[in-house]
Amino acid sequence: MRLIDNQGRLFGKVNLIDFLLILVVLGAVAFGAYKMTQGEVVINAPEKNVSVQFYGNALYPFVIENIKEGDTIRSLDTNDVIGKIVDIQVNDAINLVSTADGRTVISKIPDKFSVYITVEGKASLVNNIPHAGNTPLLAGHELKIKGTSFTMFSVISKVQQK
Repeated sequence: MRLIDNQGRLFGKVNLIDFLLILVVLGAVAFGAYKMTQGEVVINAPEKNVSVQFYGNALYPFVIENIKEGDTIRSLDTNDVIGKIVDIQVNDAINLVSTADGRTVISKIPDKFSVYITVEGKASLVNNIPHAGNTPLLAGHELKIKGTSFTMFSVISKVQQK
């Protein structure tokens, strides 16, 4: 008995193309099952009160005017609730500029502002890392956030567990 006969059937029973298609489908199902089981499953992760400070630079005045204490802050991408604004500190926007003699100096950006927004909320601890929903709250993490009437790019500058 030959492996593939004259009609292109494997062992005289299954069409070779059908067999390859079945292998591809089974491979895709196996890959999907593998990827789904690789995520961390957390059941009843402990929640802690956290204070998160966001930094935004070079913001237009109309954005600053719309940032209000008491607003709920969410991740723009995932809509995860991070908490409520408890403090806002507005400063001049700055930029690092190279001079002709090779030095780097801090320069003010005209008509723009930087802001530190302190937000308090609850976060689940996953491997001792606070998360607001699926959003990790780590210093240095760049995050697009939104409030009731504004949105901005930010960097988390400080996270404190309370």
